[in-house]
Amino acid sequence: MMKLNNKDITRLTEIRIYFREPPYSFKLSGYARLQVEESIGILRKYPNIPATLIERMEAFMPLLIESENNIPETMELMKRFAVLLNEINR
Repeated sequence: MMKLNNKDITRLTEIRIYFREPPYSFKLSGYARLQVEESIGILRKYPNIPATLIERMEAFMPLLIESENNIPETMELMKRFAVLLNEINR
């Protein structure tokens, strides 16, 4: 398990839970991008986080931008990002 402080673990868990079951919303894409950026920012503080994990997370940013007007696709991307967040707990 990767060592993160409790505040960061809590926040990443909140994002993961929200992303697993995202609500149908017209502003979902913008909100999702902010959450992805926040997650990456949190993880960059920790040198023990594998760079490959952060790179895989960063790959979601252009995908979320492309899917901005496609809510079902954005929701699917969020669910896939939640899977990446699960890797932090391993």
